Amino acid sequence: MSIHHPTPPSRNSDFERTLTYVPARGAQGAPRGEAYTPIRQPAPPLRPAPAYGPPPRPTDGPAGAPPWAAAPLTAFGAAPAWPTPPWGGPPQPAPPTPAPAPPRPRRRKWLGAAAAMAVSAAAVLGVVVSTGGGDEEVDARQATPTVESSAPRTPPAPPITSAQLSDILLTPVEAAQIIDSSVLIGHEIDGTRIFEKMASGKIVDQDCVSLLPAMETAYQGSGFVAVREQSLQDPVKNKRFTQSAVTFGDAAAATRYLEATKTAWEACANRSVDFGFTTLQSDHDFWSVGAVTETDGVLTFTKTQEGGDGWSCQSALTARNNVVVDLFTCGDHVSGLTAVRVANAMTNKVDDEQ
Repeated sequence: MSIHHPTPPSRNSDFERTLTYVPARGAQGAPRGEAYTPIRQPAPPLRPAPAYGPPPRPTDGPAGAPPWAAAPLTAFGAAPAWPTPPWGGPPQPAPPTPAPAPPRPRRRKWLGAAAAMAVSAAAVLGVVVSTGGGDEEVDARQATPTVESSAPRTPPAPPITSAQLSDILLTPVEAAQIIDSSVLIGHEIDGTRIFEKMASGKIVDQDCVSLLPAMETAYQGSGFVAVREQSLQDPVKNKRFTQSAVTFGDAAAATRYLEATKTAWEACANRSVDFGFTTLQSDHDFWSVGAVTETDGVLTFTKTQEGGDGWSCQSALTARNNVVVDLFTCGDHVSGLTAVRVANAMTNKVDDEQ
């Protein structure tokens, strides 16, 4: 059996006005061929479509009514129930027009730049402001800019004068203690005399003349001012000691001589040097010169006489203030830092004289 379902009344179909019911074979119902007409229900009224256009303009109110009394119609055509004043009374004043807001000040770029500069300046000065209990405390240590100390620097020590030079030399007792001598006495020819003039003359290897202490040809052109020189000996232990102190115009000149002599010493190191004086045709004095070393600003080297059965001398050279200390100590198999200790003892005396 096929059944055509009627359309529900709420659908209100227009294309199916009448349906014919055909019962199945053997079914109870209306006689065959009789038409079946279903009961039609009345359709509900159509709902007005909403208005999608602009709202209607407000209608005019009674005469003398203010503009705001006109009530606009709603979407369904009915006016809202707005309270209206009595139209027979005097005209109502219009609500006051609010005062326009003051124009917003424009932020200028230079204000931002000034603020950035102020922040940078505060960071450089390191100002720290802390607020507490209504009081403002400023860290004065950070608020005050750092200022370099204007305290005067220690002036350089005054130069050693010629009158002070003799006091730079070690006494025979002081020197004997340093070079491990029992006693030091004057030279067999010159005694304990302190010379105020350098030795003159030239040696065979004149380029190495500065290896000898206080040689005039070595100091020529250096700008030296004065010299004090003395030679001592120990006849028991067969030791000899020669010391000299030379002044320059200032400390810079003394340092320049020290640096120039270091170069000359290094050129004569590790070789054989003839110290024979050229004034004597048959005078040759060969020594083997060792390496040049520097200990705490003191230059030193050791030379050994050829065929001298171990006889050797140790030389030292240093500068303190405007004084150059130039010396050597000789003996059998001299070694160690004997000459360095003597030089330091003499420079300590330079400090004592300042």
